[in-house]
Amino acid sequence: MKRASTEELLKFKQTLSPLKRIEAKDEVAATVENLLIVSKEPGFNLVEKTKLKEKLSVEEQIEYLKFKGITFNSYNESLAKEILTDRTYYYKVTAFRKNFNKDKDNKYTNVEFSILNDLATIDMHFRYLFLKLSLDIEHNIKSLIIRLITESDEDGFEIIDEYKLFELESYRQKLITKELTLEVIENKIKKYETIDKKLLEAFKSQRDYSYDLIVKRKNKPSIWVLIELMSYGQLCFFIKFYVQKKKYKYKELKLADSLLFDSKNIRDSSAHSRPIIFNIVGPNQFLISNEKRIKLQVRNYLTQNCNMSDSNTNILLRNLKTHDITALLYLHDYYVKGRISRVERKKELVSLIKRCRLKKSFYEEHSEFGEIMYILIKLVRNYKVKP
Repeated sequence: MKRASTEELLKFKQTLSPLKRIEAKDEVAATVENLLIVSKEPGFNLVEKTKLKEKLSVEEQIEYLKFKGITFNSYNESLAKEILTDRTYYYKVTAFRKNFNKDKDNKYTNVEFSILNDLATIDMHFRYLFLKLSLDIEHNIKSLIIRLITESDEDGFEIIDEYKLFELESYRQKLITKELTLEVIENKIKKYETIDKKLLEAFKSQRDYSYDLIVKRKNKPSIWVLIELMSYGQLCFFIKFYVQKKKYKYKELKLADSLLFDSKNIRDSSAHSRPIIFNIVGPNQFLISNEKRIKLQVRNYLTQNCNMSDSNTNILLRNLKTHDITALLYLHDYYVKGRISRVERKKELVSLIKRCRLKKSFYEEHSEFGEIMYILIKLVRNYKVKP
C-alpha cells in the first residue's frame, strides 16, 4: 500500500466537516508525526528510491545493503566502495544474496559483503569453465553428426529438405496450440524462414567471418555447411529431428536430444556473463509448471554413476540450475572422448572446487553453499580420465 504524504493527510483533514475535523484532529496529527518519524528511519529514503527504480550512488548502494542486513566486518566500507567502483558493479555482487534466508523483519542474517563478493568471483570461474565445457560438447556432437551422416546412405542435400519439412510441421503444430485461425496459421507459415534461409541471411555480408564458407554454396548449401553454421539452439532442434526420424545410428544422439537444451541454459548464461549460482539453492523450481520435470537420465547419472542417494538427488535436482549444471557435465563426460581435452577439463574442475573452498570459513554459518559443493564434488570425482 502506498504511504500517504504529509500534504495528502492535511488535504484530507480540510475535506472533513467541522465536527469530524475536531474528532479526527488528534488522529491526523499522530499519523503525520509517525510519518515524519518513519521518514527519518535509516534507509527509508533509499527504499523509496529503489521502489521508484532511481539511480543510487555507490555510497547509497552500500547504505541500502546495510539497511537490508548485509554487514561489512571482513571487508570495510572503503574496500566495498572500491570493489563496486573499479572491479565490478552492484547487481553482479548483490544478486547472490538470494542464496540466503531473511529473518521476520525481511533482513538478511549473518551475510557479509565479503561473502557476496566471493560468490561473484566463484561465479566468474563457473562461467569461464562451463563455457569451455559447452564448446567442447558442441564441437564433439557436431563431429558425431557429420560422421553419422557421412557413413550413412543419406544425401547431404536431401536431408536438408527433409529437415525443412520437419521444421515447418513443428512450427505449424506450435501455432495450432495457440488456437489461431487457419488463415492466420497459413500466413505465418508462408513467412516462416527455414534454417537454410536463416543462416544464409545471417552471413550475407563480407564482414561476417563465415561469409567465405557459404558464398559459393548460397544457392544450395550442403548439410555439412549448415551443421558448421548452426547455433547451439539450432543444433538442439536438428538433433530432435534426427532422433525422431530414427536416422542412421540415431541412438547415439538420444542423450543429446534429451539434455542438450537443458545445458543450453548454462551455456547462454556463461557466454553472456549472467550469474549462474544466483538462487541456486531455491527448492521445488520444477513444480512451477507441468513442463518442468527432472530428467530421468540426469537423476540416474547422479545415483548410479556418482553414488548419490535417491533422497539427496531428488531434493537437489529440483533446483533448475543444479539440474542443468549436472546435465552439462553429464553430456561432456558422455560425448567428449579426446584424452587431452578430458585431462585439461579435469584439472580445471578440480581447480574450481579448490577455489570454491578457498574461503570456506565465510560459509560456516550457511549450509546452502555446502549443498552446491556436495553435488559438484560428486560430479568431478566421477569425471574419469583413462590412462
